[in-house]
Amino acid sequence: MIPTGAPTGSVSPWCSAAASVFVSVTSVSETGLTFPIYVVGQVGGPGQIEVEAGTTLLQAIALAGGLDRFAATKRIQLRRTDPATGQERLYIFNYRAVERGGAIQSMIT
Repeated sequence: MIPTGAPTGSVSPWCSAAASVFVSVTSVSETGLTFPIYVVGQVGGPGQIEVEAGTTLLQAIALAGGLDRFAATKRIQLRRTDPATGQERLYIFNYRAVERGGAIQSMIT
Protein backbone atom coordinates (compact mmCIF):
# COMPACT_ATOMS: atom_id res chain seq x y z
CA MET A 1 0.00 0.00 0.00
CA ILE A 2 1.36 3.42 -0.94
CA PRO A 3 1.06 5.91 1.90
CA THR A 4 -1.02 8.99 1.25
CA GLY A 5 0.84 12.25 1.18
CA ALA A 6 4.06 10.62 -0.01
CA PRO A 7 6.48 13.23 -1.37
CA THR A 8 6.78 13.46 -5.12
CA GLY A 9 10.03 13.87 -7.01
CA SER A 10 12.15 12.38 -4.23
CA VAL A 11 13.50 9.04 -3.15
CA SER A 12 10.86 6.50 -2.20
CA PRO A 13 9.86 6.69 1.49
CA TRP A 14 10.77 2.99 1.80
CA CYS A 15 14.41 3.60 0.82
CA SER A 16 17.06 4.63 3.28
CA ALA A 17 18.60 8.03 2.79
CA ALA A 18 21.92 6.53 1.71
CA ALA A 19 22.49 3.07 0.28
CA SER A 20 25.52 1.00 1.25
CA VAL A 21 28.34 -0.72 -0.58
CA PHE A 22 30.04 -3.75 1.00
CA VAL A 23 33.24 -5.45 -0.14
CA SER A 24 34.03 -8.81 1.42
CA VAL A 25 37.28 -10.73 1.00
CA THR A 26 36.66 -14.41 1.65
CA SER A 27 40.13 -15.89 1.28
CA VAL A 28 43.47 -15.41 -0.40
CA SER A 29 45.15 -18.41 -1.96
CA GLU A 30 48.92 -18.36 -1.86
CA THR A 31 49.08 -20.68 -4.85
CA GLY A 32 46.42 -19.08 -7.03
CA LEU A 33 46.94 -16.02 -9.17
CA THR A 34 43.50 -14.62 -8.33
CA PHE A 35 40.96 -14.94 -5.55
CA PRO A 36 37.26 -14.15 -5.21
CA ILE A 37 35.84 -11.09 -3.53
CA TYR A 38 32.21 -10.12 -3.22
CA VAL A 39 30.96 -6.61 -3.88
CA VAL A 40 27.37 -5.93 -2.88
CA GLY A 41 25.30 -2.80 -2.67
CA GLN A 42 25.00 0.17 -4.95
CA VAL A 43 27.54 -0.68 -7.66
CA GLY A 44 27.13 -1.27 -11.37
CA GLY A 45 27.65 -5.04 -11.20
CA PRO A 46 27.34 -6.49 -7.71
CA GLY A 47 28.48 -10.05 -7.07
CA GLN A 48 31.63 -12.12 -7.06
CA ILE A 49 34.67 -10.89 -8.96
CA GLU A 50 38.16 -12.39 -9.25
CA VAL A 51 41.04 -10.11 -8.33
CA GLU A 52 44.81 -10.44 -8.09
CA ALA A 53 46.73 -10.03 -4.84
CA GLY A 54 47.46 -6.34 -4.35
CA THR A 55 44.19 -5.13 -5.85
CA THR A 56 43.09 -1.98 -4.04
CA LEU A 57 39.61 -1.19 -2.78
CA LEU A 58 39.25 1.51 -5.44
CA GLN A 59 40.22 -0.99 -8.15
CA ALA A 60 37.70 -3.53 -6.80
CA ILE A 61 34.94 -0.94 -6.91
CA ALA A 62 35.90 -0.07 -10.49
CA LEU A 63 35.89 -3.77 -11.46
CA ALA A 64 32.37 -4.04 -10.00
CA GLY A 65 31.14 -1.34 -12.37
CA GLY A 66 31.75 1.67 -10.14
CA LEU A 67 29.46 3.26 -7.60
CA ASP A 68 25.97 4.19 -8.67
CA ARG A 69 24.28 7.46 -7.79
CA PHE A 70 22.63 6.03 -4.67
CA ALA A 71 25.83 4.68 -3.07
CA ALA A 72 26.70 5.97 0.39
CA THR A 73 30.15 7.19 -0.59
CA LYS A 74 31.10 8.31 2.93
CA ARG A 75 30.65 4.87 4.48
CA ILE A 76 31.82 2.10 2.18
CA GLN A 77 32.47 -1.04 4.19
CA LEU A 78 35.41 -3.38 3.69
CA ARG A 79 35.11 -6.61 5.67
CA ARG A 80 38.13 -8.87 6.14
CA THR A 81 38.30 -12.14 8.03
CA ASP A 82 41.53 -13.15 9.74
CA PRO A 83 42.14 -16.72 8.54
CA ALA A 84 43.99 -17.63 11.75
CA THR A 85 41.29 -16.50 14.19
CA GLY A 86 38.15 -16.35 12.06
CA GLN A 87 37.50 -12.86 13.44
CA GLU A 88 35.95 -10.39 11.02
CA ARG A 89 37.26 -6.83 10.97
CA LEU A 90 35.22 -3.97 9.57
CA TYR A 91 36.84 -0.96 7.90
CA ILE A 92 34.84 2.11 6.87
CA PHE A 93 36.11 3.95 3.79
CA ASN A 94 35.21 7.54 2.88
CA TYR A 95 35.29 7.51 -0.93
CA ARG A 96 33.91 11.04 -1.17
CA ALA A 97 36.86 12.48 0.77
CA VAL A 98 39.36 10.64 -1.44
CA GLU A 99 37.53 11.91 -4.50
CA ARG A 100 38.08 15.44 -3.17
CA GLY A 101 41.84 14.87 -2.82
CA GLY A 102 42.21 13.36 0.66
CA ALA A 103 44.89 10.78 1.39
CA ILE A 104 43.50 7.25 1.09
CA GLN A 105 45.09 5.98 4.33
CA SER A 106 43.46 8.73 6.38
CA MET A 107 40.02 7.88 4.96
CA ILE A 108 39.89 4.33 6.36
CA THR A 109 38.66 3.86 9.93
